[in-house]
Amino acid sequence: MDEASSENTILRNCLESLDLGKLARESGWSAKSRKVGALNWCMSLCLASAHKAPSLRIAAHFLGLVDALTVSKQAMHKRLLKGGVKLLEKALEAAIATKAHCRRGARLGGFNRVLVQDSTNLKLPEALKRAYPGSSNQCGSTAIMKIQAIYDMVGDRFAAFSLSAFTRNDQAAALDILEVVEAGDLILRDLGYFTFGSLERIASKGAWFLSRLKGGVNLYDPDTGEEIDLNAALRGRGKVDMRVLAGEKARLPVRLIAIELNEETANSRRRKAKGNRDRRTNPGKRSLELLGWQIMLTNCDGEQLPIGQAREIYSMRWRIETIFKAWKSGLGIDEFASRVSAPMAEAIVQAALLRITLIHAVVIPWLEARDPNRKVSVVKLMDLISMSSSFVSQDAKANENVLENLSKHCRYDKRKRKNTLEKWDLLVSQMEELS
Repeated sequence: MDEASSENTILRNCLESLDLGKLARESGWSAKSRKVGALNWCMSLCLASAHKAPSLRIAAHFLGLVDALTVSKQAMHKRLLKGGVKLLEKALEAAIATKAHCRRGARLGGFNRVLVQDSTNLKLPEALKRAYPGSSNQCGSTAIMKIQAIYDMVGDRFAAFSLSAFTRNDQAAALDILEVVEAGDLILRDLGYFTFGSLERIASKGAWFLSRLKGGVNLYDPDTGEEIDLNAALRGRGKVDMRVLAGEKARLPVRLIAIELNEETANSRRRKAKGNRDRRTNPGKRSLELLGWQIMLTNCDGEQLPIGQAREIYSMRWRIETIFKAWKSGLGIDEFASRVSAPMAEAIVQAALLRITLIHAVVIPWLEARDPNRKVSVVKLMDLISMSSSFVSQDAKANENVLENLSKHCRYDKRKRKNTLEKWDLLVSQMEELS
């Protein structure tokens, strides 16, 4: 059974559920030729995205196999320009929306969802540096595509994706979360997204945030309005939990949580700060002292978010970093043919994200149901899923061999140290007890 001949793959079944005909019309997909349908178009691009360094030639080959016809590279390129890329984008949006109900985990305390926003960069061939400008220096410039992603820890699924050039930094993308956030959600992000405007807008929607404190932000006493000497307020104390006003202009009312780090972690952070080649961030004595603390701002009160769990909850951001790693090491999402066009690069990335969404919505729940006591390693799964997906049907009973092998080889190893998902389960239990 090869990728093209399998008529009952998980990919085809899931794509058929997305009403691709309607999405094609909304995308401006050309209806002049009946040769290539929207389903087979999406199917062939998804299959091509699993190939090492996918190109127009490879995508045309897969489309020919899937649709039992012969398609030229030039015809593929025309299809890309006539709504082909937009169709994949809309299919991805539909997959995210329709698969939202497929898996729902236990809530974390009183939070409906825990949303992690982060980004990863894909290096593109140098020929695309105009379409996707990257970093530049005296040696030249690069082409880089940035994927902005929002991940739901409770549902263990992605809630949104967007593509942009590297030059649109995380701070510029800070407000993207507003398209997804709902009342009762908790937002976790790193310092790249720290803006008072986005924090205020999150709070205005009835949602919650937990963010590290950005260096150089002024803090004020909410009662007196006097500026707070943070170094003095922390010195000699293991934990600090107090109300403050953040920002010289914003004066955002927040709760500051500070937890002293162990000496090894603190010294590691200080060495990294001193080794930063950007002279603008050259730390002084007071800044180095603060690096011995995990300092966070939140609009949650102590009952919603106890200080004892705050740091552990914030560390859950690493889940999305692990998934990004799996995309690149297992799916090869950062590998492109040397002469790929900008529309083709966009189509391949959209198609790869579509495959990833379907994997998270269907395959992972299957594996977890087989052995609820052992967690699935997304890194190991992504390593094997590309070569296995064409053998997996919608009916789990028909795929005992595939599932048995994936189940055996995609689990976390047994070790004393807890993995991220085990830590998450522990946090859920702790928060449930506190509530």
